[in-house]
Parts: sequence; structure tokens; C-alpha cells
Amino acid sequence: MCFVDYDKSEKIIATYTTYNGHIILPKLISTIDFYTFRVMPLSRADAQNKNLALFPTKIKGKYAMLSRIDGVNNYLMFSDKLTQWDNPVMLQEPRFPWEFTQIGNCGSPL
Repeated sequence: MCFVDYDKSEKIIATYTTYNGHIILPKLISTIDFYTFRVMPLSRADAQNKNLALFPTKIKGKYAMLSRIDGVNNYLMFSDKLTQWDNPVMLQEPRFPWEFTQIGNCGSPL
């Protein structure tokens, strides 16, 4: 996803999940030129599990991310730092039986 900062600078940022057979770790990877890449671990209590999706710009001066930290519900998180996430707010919970396996995000919001 192309992230545009307030100063109009752009970089490509993607969230992804690593798994070593025992532990799931969410990470970010970013680049401005596709020749060099920066890999960043996500930290704090609510940077966990899978289905993390960064918004393409800051909202009211903060980074914003959708998440499914508990594996069931959709949450919204805000942060001053791109790699530190706390205090999720639940946005959506499953209402229908199929949503218990299908609810989640499908990439970064537009």
C-alpha cells in the first residue's frame, strides 16, 4: 500500500505475518525505491495475531490500523509510532455463523 504522510512523502508499506511453526509475529516492511527494504517488528500488547491492515495515511496525526487481534472480532487501533500498537476499539463482531471464520480485513483500507 502506498502510504502518504502529511508532508506528501510517499513510501510503500505492507503488513505481513511470520510464523516459525510455533509463534506468529506480525511485521511491517517498507521501501521507497524497491531496492532497499526496512523490516520492522510490531510491538506492544495489541500488535499480535494476523489480519493487520494499515490505513494509507494518518488520521488526526496518528497512524491507524485495522486488526483482528483476538482472531474473532475487527478492531481499530491508533498509534503515534508505526511499530507500537495499544488500545484497540472493537468495530465489528461476527453476527452470522460463517463470519466466525470469514470476518476480517482483506488488506489496507482505501
